[in-house]
Amino acid sequence: MLQPIDIEFSADQLLSELKHCHLEQDQFDAMWKCDINQPTDSFYYDAWQLKPEYSTPAVESLFAQLPPVGQAKIVSIPPSTSYHVHADIEDRYHITLQGQHSYLIDLAHHKMYSTQVDNQCYHMDTARIHTAVNFGYQPRIQLVIRHLLHRPLLSDPVHVHLHPVTLDEPHNQRQLFDQHILTWLNLAHKQHIIDNFNPMGEDVELQFDLARNHVPQLQQQIAQCGFDVWCRIT
Repeated sequence: MLQPIDIEFSADQLLSELKHCHLEQDQFDAMWKCDINQPTDSFYYDAWQLKPEYSTPAVESLFAQLPPVGQAKIVSIPPSTSYHVHADIEDRYHITLQGQHSYLIDLAHHKMYSTQVDNQCYHMDTARIHTAVNFGYQPRIQLVIRHLLHRPLLSDPVHVHLHPVTLDEPHNQRQLFDQHILTWLNLAHKQHIIDNFNPMGEDVELQFDLARNHVPQLQQQIAQCGFDVWCRIT
């Protein structure tokens, strides 16, 4: 789930340069977050640009070693706090700036990964159902950077629009949706069979283009969700 990549930086220097970030509590959970870059066009497909106030020597040096990336944000997990279980459409880079007794947890394979300050950048495969937890006494602070989605040339594409028939039923609808739909979409992206991904501003409503011959695979995932999903394919 986590693989180290060869990039040179100082976590202490990054934390020092980013300590003035104005963190705001996320609307969906107890995490505190701050974007250090901003979109130039499409959220998922076009490279983001560093905000002037975060274009510091250590930050610029780090980003110069990465390919064009999407949203980069500081994420602070308070002590004794965790994320809800979820998956993501795009993989991420993770750098721990502060942390003790904190972990990323691969729930699909029942494996914990320690997230301590080690001056190491990790590639995270987010196609697995996962969470993050802080068992320590200080906030766990990470720099989390989204990979950009690529635009493949689809063979005979169709447009897909889907969402649950009834929201919030069952209670773990988001988890089931991620487990069966988001994990599949992450892998579909890596197989170059989807394009124009659009979450519609909602947790569980999506639109995207799909190569027509892979529609049966999507329909199989929808059937396994555990709740009714409305799906229109045009």
